[in-house]
Amino acid sequence: LGWRPYTGNLPEQSLLAYQKAYDIGHRILLCDIRITSDGYMVCCHDDDISKVHAYDSNGTAVPSGTVKISETTLSDLLTYDFGKYKGYEGLKVLQIEDFLKYCKNLGEVTPVLEMKVSVGEEKVSELVSLIKEYGFENNIMFVDSGEQAQLIGTALPNCTIGDWVYTL
Repeated sequence: LGWRPYTGNLPEQSLLAYQKAYDIGHRILLCDIRITSDGYMVCCHDDDISKVHAYDSNGTAVPSGTVKISETTLSDLLTYDFGKYKGYEGLKVLQIEDFLKYCKNLGEVTPVLEMKVSVGEEKVSELVSLIKEYGFENNIMFVDSGEQAQLIGTALPNCTIGDWVYTL
C-alpha cells in the first residue's frame, strides 16, 4: 500500500511520489480527497496546506492555519507550490481526476480514495462518473463510513469500502 505514498523523500500525494511508490512495488495507491470552496476534488491529507509545507507565489512558506482547501478556490490553490519543501519546485496540488488518469496509465493498480470530508450526493455522483470513466468501477477502494459509504456502495457495488482500524 502506497499510503500518501513515499512521503520520506518526495512531496506526498504528488505524481512523483505515486511513481516512486509504484516503482518500489506498491500496487495500492491512496489519495485523500478534499474539496475546494468552488467544489473541485483534490488530493491532500490536511485541509490546512501549511501541513504539507506549501509555499506561496513569493516563495514564502504558508503560515499555519492561513490557507484551507475548503475555503480556497481551485484557481487560487493552484498558485501554491506543494513541492518546494522537498526540492521539487513547481508542484501543484493534485486533482482527483489527474490521480485516476495516472493510475489508469500505470495499469495493475488499485486506487484507494479516503474521503476526508462529507461530499454529498452530487459530489459522490461526480466521483462515481470519474471512476467509471477511468475504468476503476470494479477495482477501487474507499475509506469512508456512514451515509456517504452507502451512496458509494450503491453506485459502485463491486468496490471495497472500509474504515481504518488502528491497533496498538
